[in-house]
Formats: sequence, C-alpha cells, structure tokens
Amino acid sequence: MIVDQYEFAFMFMATLPGIYLAARKNFIYTENKRYNLFIVRILFTVPLFFIANVLISMITARIFIWLFPKISSFFVGLMGNYAAALVSFIFSLILIFLLQRYVVLPRSLKIETITKKDVKDYDLYYFHPMETMLGGRTYGTKYKIINPNRKPDDLPIRSQLTDLAADFRYLEGEYLMMTTHGEIVVSNQALEILKENDLSGFYTRPVKKDESYRVFSKPDPADNFKYKQLICNHFMPKMSPPTEIVTKKYPLRILVSGNIYYNQQVLSEIADFNQTYEYFGSDYGDPVFVQRFWILTKKARDIFIERFDQTEDDFSPVHLVDEDGNVIENQLSDVSKIL
Repeated sequence: MIVDQYEFAFMFMATLPGIYLAARKNFIYTENKRYNLFIVRILFTVPLFFIANVLISMITARIFIWLFPKISSFFVGLMGNYAAALVSFIFSLILIFLLQRYVVLPRSLKIETITKKDVKDYDLYYFHPMETMLGGRTYGTKYKIINPNRKPDDLPIRSQLTDLAADFRYLEGEYLMMTTHGEIVVSNQALEILKENDLSGFYTRPVKKDESYRVFSKPDPADNFKYKQLICNHFMPKMSPPTEIVTKKYPLRILVSGNIYYNQQVLSEIADFNQTYEYFGSDYGDPVFVQRFWILTKKARDIFIERFDQTEDDFSPVHLVDEDGNVIENQLSDVSKIL
C-alpha cells in the first residue's frame, strides 16, 4: 500500500498532541531519573492521542458528510485526503490548546521566571524539586475541603485527614521526595540527619505503604515505619511587593510570576522549614494540587544538596526588601548565620 503525501500529512498531524505533551515534563511524572527521557514519554502519549485524533477526525468527517452531503461529495471525490489532513490539523490545534489550558497549566505550580545571580548568597530559598512522585490522593489518602463556601477568586483549600499513602517503589534508595501535591516524604535516615542538625519548623506523620499492586505476597507491617511525612508548623507572613501574584480564570489559577520577596524582618522569626501564607495552584481537577510553597533556610538547602542528593536547580532564591521596599543586595545576613 502506497501512502500519498496527504495521508502522510494526516498521520503526522495526528501525532502532534502526543509529541507536545511528551515535551511537557509536568504532564507525565517519570519517577526514575533513568527513564525521565523525551523518547520514553513519547511511547505513552503519542499512541493514545494519535488514536483519539484519528477517531475524532473520522467522526467529524462523517458528521460533515451527513449534514452537508452535496458539499462533502466534492471534497470526498476530489480532495478527500487533503480534506482529511486539514481536519486533522485543525483538530490537533484545538486538542493541543485544550490540553495546554486545562491539563498542563493547572499542574504548573512553579515560578514562571527566576532571576538568579549567585544562588549561594541568599538567606531563604523556594524548594521546587524537578523530580516528584504522585500525591497521596492517588493512593487513597483522605482530604477535606475546609473552605466549601469560598469566594469565586479563592482556591479550594484542603486538610489532610489520614496518614499519607505512597507507593514505596518510588522511594527506594531516596532520602527525600516531594509529591505533586506538595507533600514531603523523607526516609528514617534523612530524618535523623535533620534532627542531628537541629532543623526546625516541622513535625512528622507516618507514611502508609500502598498495597494496591500487591497480589500474591502479604503486606509487611514494618514497611509503614520506613518513611515519614514532614508537616510544616511554621508559616511565612504575606509576600511583600514587588512579588507579582497572578490570578487567571477559566480555570481559576493563582501563580507567582517572577521572584518571591519578603520583608527582611521575617528573618527574626524564621524557621528552617516554612510554608507560604498564600496558596497556589488551580481549582481545575483534583483540588489537592492547591498547595503552599516550601520556603527553606540556607542551612536546610545546603543539607538537602549535600546529604539528600538534591540539585541546585531544585531551589530558587527568595529576595528580601527593606521597609521602603528596596531590594537588599547583600542577601546573606547575620541573622541567618545564627539560625
């Protein structure tokens, strides 16, 4: 069978949504760094969205023929392959737009643009690891929305009711892992390191092992003591200007565009682990994607990098301003050296 240029164009257009999503790391969560590759993600996305694109394009063509038989006879008889390629191209653009707006953007909780000079010379850092694991909701952790009567411009805020559940296969060999819901899980070894260094601002809860994949073997109760969830008990005041908090609608999204700024007075009462006063995320889909950002001191950041195999790219500096709103150039202060 010979494939002409229009059939080739049709098939190529049908692959575009899958290729686009494979390029977005926040759409597919690849927990193992060895498999965090574009070509691996393509194997998941392209076949699925290729089939969806072809089927919907065919259905659209059938509906068009049924509604406009005289016009469609011209296209089917003289320009059938060209019309199919054109329909596929249009549908690909529509599908990519919908996926970007309602799937990719709601999962994009990271700061959009960061200005970095020397990231070692700051008191505070925003922790946003590049590698994450699926959140507790996936494995049965129970949450409750605590603001059901919220205003239209407010995000749904949840409270965790049960111990966090996780798939321990993604935690093997890891000191620390953050979930897509902003929950931090640490191994017992990592927890001991945190305690040895007198890091403050958190307490722990047990992490329950997900057993849904287990078929033949029995669960080991000792597994539920291997990992702990860090619960923050110290919260930052409201961010200071010139922090730009952006609210977008349809769906509602609250994000930070640019750097995070705080008044320098926060250093007098800071803990090593802190969370923002504000909530960020989207009200589309699973509300547990709405979360507070983790703000860590330089001491905590250095331990994460030196002892827990985190990278410098997992942190963005938090800027300080004085009482007049001027950015302080010498960020590393005497206060943070004491902490």
